Amino acid sequence: MREEYVTLKICKYIKSQFGNVIAFDFPGGGRRTTLHMNYEFRVGKNFGIVVPDIVATIDGKLLFMENKVGYFEPDVNILCQLKFGEKYTDAINAIACKEGIAQSTPIFIGVGLENTSKNLEKIRPHFKDLDFVLFVDEVGKVTVAWDEFQLFAK
Repeated sequence: MREEYVTLKICKYIKSQFGNVIAFDFPGGGRRTTLHMNYEFRVGKNFGIVVPDIVATIDGKLLFMENKVGYFEPDVNILCQLKFGEKYTDAINAIACKEGIAQSTPIFIGVGLENTSKNLEKIRPHFKDLDFVLFVDEVGKVTVAWDEFQLFAK
């Protein structure tokens, strides 16, 4: 399985059942959104850029995702910087404004992974840091492994 497969299956899942995919990125393709640090934190033109794998909206809520075939802790750290830090608020507020979402509305962060017991074992201790975790299996089925705020409940 490849990262692009995980990303595209999750995009399809979100679009078909829940909301809108604003942007997506994977190695070699996608429609990316680049988040620059707020001006006061910038050291150089491209320092600290974050490119989420998926930016989506569900019921007026803004979601940011990182996807991998195997669990990758730095992705969780990046997402936590977006949600809990102050360095990217201008970029997040610009996306929210463009999508008709009130600025300073809380964002939701999650990861998408290949559905394996090893990934579940590695990501489970980080459920407390994330709002949701989605798994993708070899036939493209998306399973919600964690959803603290019931974003994916219908």
